[in-house]
Amino acid sequence: MPSSLPIEQIQSEWRNLAQQIRTAVLLTLRQGRPFGSHAPYIFGDDWTRAYLHLSDLALHSRHLRDDPRVGLFLSEPDQPGKNPLA
Repeated sequence: MPSSLPIEQIQSEWRNLAQQIRTAVLLTLRQGRPFGSHAPYIFGDDWTRAYLHLSDLALHSRHLRDDPRVGLFLSEPDQPGKNPLA
């Protein structure tokens, strides 16, 4: 059985990732189907809230007015020679 990582290490890695990446994929619903778009963000000091910079002209803003359910996806940047599945 694989061993689990200490919570402190997980939190540290999460902070490092979130501070390196300037945009996330914002997932909204468009007529009941998933719709993804990039949006700049920052996390609050206590890491319990994400603040997104959105335009009223963007499709994702219209989708949010119709249905407030969202997802936010962050991913480590791809690097040559690094296994993207590991």
